Amino acid sequence: MALTAKQEDKFLHSSLFSGCDIKGFHGLTQIMMPFSLLKGENLQELQERETMGFLLSGKLEVSNLHGVLYYNICPGEFIGVEDLFSEILPVVEYCVKAKTNSVLTFLKKQQLRDLLEENTQIRENYLTMLADQVHHSVNRLQQFTAPTPGIALGMYLMQHEEQGMVRLIDGFAGLARRLNVSRATLYRSLAELEGLQLISHMEKTITILDAKRLHGYVHMQSDIAALLD
Repeated sequence: MALTAKQEDKFLHSSLFSGCDIKGFHGLTQIMMPFSLLKGENLQELQERETMGFLLSGKLEVSNLHGVLYYNICPGEFIGVEDLFSEILPVVEYCVKAKTNSVLTFLKKQQLRDLLEENTQIRENYLTMLADQVHHSVNRLQQFTAPTPGIALGMYLMQHEEQGMVRLIDGFAGLARRLNVSRATLYRSLAELEGLQLISHMEKTITILDAKRLHGYVHMQSDIAALLD
């Protein structure tokens, strides 16, 4: 079964084809197929097929085998970008699981190689995607190695705020998993930042009340922790 017109349009308007004349890529999408993943199922396709996945609908979560959440994949985003041409095997395996019923499509390694060879704009887009993934991984490393949960929370908020707001699509339970802390520890950290009038929170939204002071708090507390170490 081929992609529907709506699915084809979503794929061709992804970050990989940004700035390109998408009319020239319909031949590619005509041979691509949708792949359904039921809620709770793990995705094995990336390593087995040497492919890069693209989420058409639903939501995926990427975590380690102990359940620590790394990040979520939302519709319109790719997964497996950094693995496709890498010759380094991951030291620690990770798990890609469907958070909801999801539909993906896959771009094969040779198909992507052909695109990169033929189109300068796609090469630039792919390099940008790789660079973004590197920055994302560095940010996650900083959070996991933060001296205190409060600092880790502050880092996360600074990295994910949009117009002074951080919306938690998987709630505070998901945020606790992402920071690798218990919910009780997360709520203590939230209370700490709220007591300093740096943030406020309700339901699935955290509002940053003073971004400049939050930034200063994270750096000051990190410096203090380094001196005490």
